[in-house]
Amino acid sequence: METIQNKTTNKIVGIKNAGWVIICCFIIAVCIYHFILGNPSNFMNNDPNNHPLPGSFLGTIYKGGVVVPIIQTLLLTVIALSVERYLAIRSAFGRGSLVKFVANIKSTLAAGDMKKAQELCDKQGGSVANVVTSTLRKYADVENDATLSKDQKVLAIQKELEEATALELHKLTYSLDEVGFSIVQTFAASHK
Repeated sequence: METIQNKTTNKIVGIKNAGWVIICCFIIAVCIYHFILGNPSNFMNNDPNNHPLPGSFLGTIYKGGVVVPIIQTLLLTVIALSVERYLAIRSAFGRGSLVKFVANIKSTLAAGDMKKAQELCDKQGGSVANVVTSTLRKYADVENDATLSKDQKVLAIQKELEEATALELHKLTYSLDEVGFSIVQTFAASHK
């Protein structure tokens, strides 16, 4: 049997430094606060120091004070990180339907065609395909190893499957640690 080469490249997108996201969201929030909510046309006599015009929600929000940009920063950060998580998880699925991919892999492996299974993995991409590729590689390695018993071969393949799954899970949650750390740092710095 041919040795299956590792061609897996995981293109999971992620935020490398969430602190910059929070800072950018804060700058945007301050700009919204001053230029949109604090627009003089939202106030009596075109003066932000006066009362807001009747029915002007933007002027009323502006009168909330300095807490408004902080709340907006939190809102914008949640939106930005939600989009990032969506894109990261979406890229983990690969290019096609996971249900069809798993069914095709099962039928291909039942037929004993490892090369076709590898081609399916290369075509699919994503976390599941990377785990299957890693497991197929290990199977190819241990299949011809006469020094290992059947149980040792099964254990080696199971271990590879668990390691590949853990690695893919780490790639999916990579930026979450950064986000949490940055939020704690920002919170601690603002409460000194």
